[in-house]
Amino acid sequence: MANFVLDQATIYCMQLFEQMTRSAVRDCITGKVRDAIQEFELTVFIVEPGEIGKAIGPRGAHVHKLEQLLNRRVKITEWNDEIGAFAQNLFYPAKVANIEQKERKLFVTPLDNPSRGQIIGRGAIMLRFYEGILKRYFPIDVVQVVEPKEG
Repeated sequence: MANFVLDQATIYCMQLFEQMTRSAVRDCITGKVRDAIQEFELTVFIVEPGEIGKAIGPRGAHVHKLEQLLNRRVKITEWNDEIGAFAQNLFYPAKVANIEQKERKLFVTPLDNPSRGQIIGRGAIMLRFYEGILKRYFPIDVVQVVEPKEG
């Protein structure tokens, strides 16, 4: 894992998250992303294994409350020491058929074209955002999304 410094705003977000959800947060990453309609800020909270249900809350209540308080979209994902499992958690709700690491490249095979679109995003903004998160923890240089297999 690479060393990185957390700024005061990030530490505040993490403290707010832990107080609200009563779950252990490992990291918090915020970035500008874009969907088909607009650009927005997205904050990804990475929680410790087994904490995802508690972190999301009943019917996503904690996510909705955090989005209101922080005035940005929030995504919560669960940590895993294995890059493939962590990447699959990170890409959720997109469906992934296979994730394979070859040397310093991570190859992601989505299950279908809608999932491929979710992972890549408009102008590959989502893919680059996810790639930055994966690079933060694992020794990879690039994430490549391959065409879904027709079956």
